Amino acid sequence: MSGRRAGRVTMSGHRPGRAAWALPGSRGLAGALTAFAAALGAIAAGALAPATASASDPRALVSQAVAAHGGEAGLRAWSGLTCEGEATYFFGTSEVTGTFVWNVRDGRMVRHDARITFRGAPSEFVAATTGRSAWQQRRGRIYDIPPDELQSWLAHRPDILLRAAAAPDAALAPGGPGEIEGEAMDVVVFTEDGQATRILLDPSTHLVRGLEYRALNFQMVGNAEEIPYKWTFGDYRAVDGVPFPHLMEEHREGVRRSRLQVETATLGAKPDPVLFARPAPDEEAREWPDQMAN
Repeated sequence: MSGRRAGRVTMSGHRPGRAAWALPGSRGLAGALTAFAAALGAIAAGALAPATASASDPRALVSQAVAAHGGEAGLRAWSGLTCEGEATYFFGTSEVTGTFVWNVRDGRMVRHDARITFRGAPSEFVAATTGRSAWQQRRGRIYDIPPDELQSWLAHRPDILLRAAAAPDAALAPGGPGEIEGEAMDVVVFTEDGQATRILLDPSTHLVRGLEYRALNFQMVGNAEEIPYKWTFGDYRAVDGVPFPHLMEEHREGVRRSRLQVETATLGAKPDPVLFARPAPDEEAREWPDQMAN
């Protein structure tokens, strides 16, 4: 699978302030020196520091984040995506490594493949949606998934959330304190259709570093309760000029469950629509989510 990788992106989001210097001719050199000294004092006092959004101004923070991600065009590039790499899944004190492939077409057609070796035996997991229906393949069997069960998984991507949060009528609020691995983050709360998501932004780069929300745990049997999720994003690198996270981690109920290390990524891709279509099962599909019992 072809992909492009480029160098690590360092996006401080800060540009040196520019001042227009005017030499008052009536004062000559003395006036110019006085003006220069005053300007130095202003710089020392921070008066000419680059403008940054206040943590209490969520709309300005979202605007900075959109710009840091390459603007609207950069975010739309995520709508066509193919990436692959190494996956690590955590089960209590044990961990299993394998590979993953993530395909996105037209924003709403999504497929995630994971291949691992567990207890000496190869295992493959697939979850996909066409945008209208969803299905899962586990242990060679195909199961239909109610669309609502995967809706949260589909919606909680940095590109989709930032584009929605940037709308003029978006419901935004300051998110209070937030941190990732001990580093303080700017936090914006975005509420849509009654669901609130905390968007954690790096105060230096303005890139999305985390998402916190509550959702149904569709992988558990009979669990109709919403649980807290947290996704973190790091190791941003430029892919076709657009910053893309090459490290993603999923936490459920405060426990790390998976880590994805991207090795290759292509934005603006057009994966084959056949990838997202539900395969014909060898047996009649069982109801979701009871299949996990066996």
